[in-house]
Amino acid sequence: MFTLIFLGLLLILLVPFVLVGAILGIFLYVVLQILLLPLRLIGLGIGLGVATLLLFLKLLLLIPIALICLIALAAGLLPLLPLVVICLALWMASHLLRRGQRSPTTT
Repeated sequence: MFTLIFLGLLLILLVPFVLVGAILGIFLYVVLQILLLPLRLIGLGIGLGVATLLLFLKLLLLIPIALICLIALAAGLLPLLPLVVICLALWMASHLLRRGQRSPTTT
C-alpha cells in the first residue's frame, strides 16, 4: 500500500517535468525548423536551377541528334520518292476524274 502511495506522489511530482520537457521539445523543434527554412529554400533554388540547366543541356544535345536521325531517315526514304510521286499523281488524277463525274447541281 505504501508503494502505491509513494508511486502516486512520485507521478504527481514528475508530470509537470514531463509536460515541460514535451513542450520545450516541440518549441525547440519549431525553432530549429524556422532557422533551417532559409537553407532549405536556398537548396531548393539551387536544385531547381541545376535541374533546369540539365534539362536545357539535354535538349541542346537531343536536337542535333534528332536532326541527324531525320536526315538519315530522309536519305533512307529517298529511293522511294519516285513511287510516292507516282502514287500522288494517280491519286490526283482519280480525284479530278471523280470531280468531273459529279452532276452540276451538287456542290
